Amino acid sequence: MTLAEQIQELQSEHDAATNQVSGLLAENLQLQSGLNENELLKLRAEVTRLRRDSQELAQWKSNATKNGTELADKAWIDRVRQLKQRLEQTPEAKIPELQFLTEQDWLYAANRTLAADDDYRAAFADLRARGEGRFLDLADTALRKYLDANDGRFPADLSKLASYFENATEVDILQQRYQIVPANSIPQANMNEKQGDWLITLKVPDSGSQWGLGKAGVSGTSAEDSDALAVLAPAMNAALAAAPQINGSKRVTMEQVGQYLTTPEQKAAYQKLMQKSNPTSN
Repeated sequence: MTLAEQIQELQSEHDAATNQVSGLLAENLQLQSGLNENELLKLRAEVTRLRRDSQELAQWKSNATKNGTELADKAWIDRVRQLKQRLEQTPEAKIPELQFLTEQDWLYAANRTLAADDDYRAAFADLRARGEGRFLDLADTALRKYLDANDGRFPADLSKLASYFENATEVDILQQRYQIVPANSIPQANMNEKQGDWLITLKVPDSGSQWGLGKAGVSGTSAEDSDALAVLAPAMNAALAAAPQINGSKRVTMEQVGQYLTTPEQKAAYQKLMQKSNPTSN
């Protein structure tokens, strides 16, 4: 299968999943009663994840259109092979979560020049972040089951989740590498109060990305955006504190965060993120 065909297949799968989740959300909102809180939170988290994947897919398609030849496809796949070989030669760059990567993750990570050591370091960080995200998706499934069985109460310690994972390897990774922290310690993963008071996150972030798993699912920031969001944390917290409660929860958008910028550094970080989310705007 050529790279262009893989992109088309991913687009079809993504569109189908988006339509399914959007339909389920609309149906739940129409019911107005008897909603399963955890299921609704899961659907909202899935919409967020699909939007993130959609942005990556749009970038991938754009690159493929600009270089839409079989030769470009082969060069991209060759870079994946290069990346895998270099990683085998760099054991210190590996983490257990890399076992959960998909071929699409490798293609995304290889969507860059691979010439200098810094290029490989950036690609390895991308792979680690993607692997951690894949693992947290598995942990999210276990957490959903736990919440359903415990009246929505967040686990007091990670050992409570062990029986909800499918195999011992996943449990070992969870207990060795992750911890439960107060949600307000990771502002970028706590933009939605439905996340609750606690998050599951890495003990020691090792990819430049920082993700948190809470009641509303997986959220956080990529390595590329982490510095900007760290600068914006005070403004994000101020926006969340000032936001009105709607149906028992608060939500803020990046546009609302703009009202609470107080320093030149915050304004520059905000502009960077807004330009990234709206690249065609001036």
